[in-house]
Order: sequence, then structure tokens, then C-alpha cells
Amino acid sequence: MRFSFRKEINWIKRGILWLLYISVVIIVNIITLVNQSQEAISYYLIMISLTILFTAFGVYKSLFYFNIQEKDYITIDHDQLSIYKGNLLSRKTIPFQKIERVVEISNTLLIKLVNGKEQQIHTEWLTEKDSQTLRRELKTRLGEKFILK
Repeated sequence: MRFSFRKEINWIKRGILWLLYISVVIIVNIITLVNQSQEAISYYLIMISLTILFTAFGVYKSLFYFNIQEKDYITIDHDQLSIYKGNLLSRKTIPFQKIERVVEISNTLLIKLVNGKEQQIHTEWLTEKDSQTLRRELKTRLGEKFILK
């Protein structure tokens, strides 16, 4: 069973906003570096490093949003649940026997694992129909471990 990201959300717009954010960071840092004295070489190195770091993160987030509609957000197999975590990260695979409980909080399904860790499923990223189907499927597979609000 596969659940894709909701098509109604304008993911491309979010990607473009991240590209604009990168542009603003680069422009502000260039202006700041041009207006600094030549003696502050350590300041230059810090600013250039931060600019590269923010740019890399922004490009990653943009690519995440540009490619998100092609990905399955949640997949459920006979014995496990898998959650898409991004382009560079592998899917988070959770065997059903390692789930202690699932609690619905606002637009999030919070999965509490037996080892104490938690994972989130953002139901607003799914269509209403897929969100309801996912809840039913988890309730069927987990029984009392699935707690609705």
C-alpha cells in the first residue's frame, strides 16, 4: 500500500521560495564582505563558510520540494511501515512489532517505538482520503496501539 504526497500543496512554490532564500543570503553576504576592511581575514573565512553551508542546505531543500511529488511518502508492506525522509536520507523503515503506540496529535501521527524513539507522519501532506485510509490501515494492523485524538 502506497501513499503519495498530496498534489494540492504547491511544492514547486516552496522550492522556489528556498531558492529565493538562498539568493538573499548570498547577496547579503557579498554586500557585507565587500564593505568589510581587508584586515579581517578570519571574518571573511567565517562568512564564506556560512554562505556555502546555507547555500548547500537551501539547494537541498529546493530539490526536496521540486522532486517530492514523484515520491511515495508512506509505504506499508505486510510487516513494516516506511516513511520518506528526503533526497539524501534513506527511507525510515519501521517494523510493526517495534511500534509501541501511534497517537494522533493535530495533523501529525506520532509513532512511539519500543526503544523510546519517535517518528512523525504529517497527515496534511496526504490527501484526506489517503489520510483516512492510512488511519484505518494502522488501526487494523496495530489494534489498541493506535490511539485517535
